[in-house]
This record gives sequence, structure tokens and C-alpha cells, in this order.
Amino acid sequence: MLQQPLAVAAGVSLLAFIGVRFVAVRLGSRLGRLAGRATATVPGQRPGGPLAALGAALMPAEARRDLANRIDRAGLTARLSPEELAACGFVGVLLAAAIGWAAGPRVSFIPRLPLTAGLCYLGAQAPLAWVQARERARSRAVLSELAGALDLMVACTDGGLALAQAVDLVGARVSGPLGQELGRVARETAAGLPVSQALQALARRVNLGPVSLAVGALVRAEEHGTPVTGTLRQQASLARAEQRQAFEREVAALPLKLTLCTVFFIFPTLFVLVVLPNVLWFSRARW
Repeated sequence: MLQQPLAVAAGVSLLAFIGVRFVAVRLGSRLGRLAGRATATVPGQRPGGPLAALGAALMPAEARRDLANRIDRAGLTARLSPEELAACGFVGVLLAAAIGWAAGPRVSFIPRLPLTAGLCYLGAQAPLAWVQARERARSRAVLSELAGALDLMVACTDGGLALAQAVDLVGARVSGPLGQELGRVARETAAGLPVSQALQALARRVNLGPVSLAVGALVRAEEHGTPVTGTLRQQASLARAEQRQAFEREVAALPLKLTLCTVFFIFPTLFVLVVLPNVLWFSRARW
């Protein structure tokens, strides 16, 4: 009996998505101008289609900048635009509303309206939660690669290379998110941007304490004309110490996680297998 409401919900969701896409295409000229004005502030942003145009119409400029920063920190600039992310949240709300309203009568222990509202909230937050998960994973990868990249830059500067040349070489050799960011710094430097400004832009994009500390020290050394080799070596030691402390924090939190897993997963199983049969036998015994 549940198949019919789910089929109705799927049909309503499909019609809603087609209607949204039709409206976005029909209003493409006006919404396209809005999207063009919004995306002009972020160089290299992925060009959008009807979903991007719809998101530009639904999203204020300040919210768009915040989403653009999150997407940039997640490394999804070439794959996703802020307008498309906002439009995905809007489509998620439509899908969740249709499913919640259709399945509400079958879920007797939750009223239809709170169920629909909760599903709409989850549908709106799901794209942002995905971006935040990618951002956290990328931040962990950057922190794990930072000490090794700084060590390579120490070797490059010891060999006589300038800071910009060392960044270019390390960005080409290091794989992962940090290598991509260093490669972007090298391209911006080759285009004429000073290396200090390119590194500061990297620190803003990554938004991590150890990276900001290392960039600040390098920028001060570059501005004062002091050798950067010693600064790089010191920052590599600090990054390695920060990585070790993060590992120790994870190890220290492991007993609590194991305790929670034991309480919620192992103890109930032992109760069902060992204690419950004895309780049933005791309750059925004749006294």
C-alpha cells in the first residue's frame, strides 16, 4: 500500500523539477544577467546553466559570497557554482516536501506537517552538508601534506631557488589539495601577481591556522628581505608538531569512541544472546 503514495510523490517531484527548469529557461535572459553579475566577482568560477540562473535569483549577494568561499575551500570551484548549490537545495526542498506529504498518512507516529517540515529542512541542508564534508576532508589532507611540502621548499631554497620558483616546483611535485593550491599560486605569480599576495590568497582560501601561520612568516621574510630558508625550516617543524598533536588528540579520543560503540552495539547483542533467554526461562518456570 505504500507504493502508491511513493509513486505519487515521485511524480509530483518530477513535475516540480520540470516546472522549475522550464521557468528558469523561459526567464534565462533576465536571470542570466543576474547570474553574470554575481559570478563576475569570482574569477575562474564555473559557468552555470538554468540551475545557476535560478540560484542567482533566489540568493542574496552576501549568501552567494559565503557559498563561494565554502566551495572554494572544498576544492569544487571548477565543478560547482554557488547558484547551482542554492538551486540544488531548492530542488531538495521540493522533493522532500512531496515525499513527506505523500508518506505522511503512512507514518502514524509523526504528524504529516512536522514530518514534511523536517524532511524539507534535511533536503535544504543536504547539499551544504556535502560541501562541508568535502571541505573537512580537504582540510585534513592539506594539514597532512603541509610539513612535507615545506621540507621540499627548504631543499629548493637551499639549492638557490627563489621563493616563487620553489613554490612552482613543489606545486608540480606534490599531489593532492595542497599541490593544487601551490600550483594555483604559481600560475597567479606567473601572471604578474606578487608572490606575497598569492600566498595570502592561498591562506584565505584554505582557512587553516598552520597554513596561515606559515604564510604570514613567509610574507614577512619576503617583505624584510631576510632569507626564507630558515623560516621555511622553522615552519616545517611547527607543521610537523601540529600534525603530531592532531594525531595524539585523535588517539586520546579513541577510548571514548570505543566505549560508546561497546555500550550501544555490543552490550545489547550480549543481552539478547545471554541474558534474555535466561530471563524468559525464569519467567516461564513453575514455582
